[in-house]
Amino acid sequence: MIYSVKLQFDPDDLIRAYCDNQGIPREQCDLDVENILEQELTSWLDASGIYVKELEQEV
Repeated sequence: MIYSVKLQFDPDDLIRAYCDNQGIPREQCDLDVENILEQELTSWLDASGIYVKELEQEV
């Protein structure tokens, strides 16, 4: 099965939450929104046996 999933969020909130969870100051975070989504979602989904085939931003 293939599902298309849409996410809506404030990019600043995502980066802030990521940095808080990692225990690092925002100024020291070198990841952007795309990298955070890819890294965090992919690792969580992979652990569940679900694999990300494609990641694209809708404009």
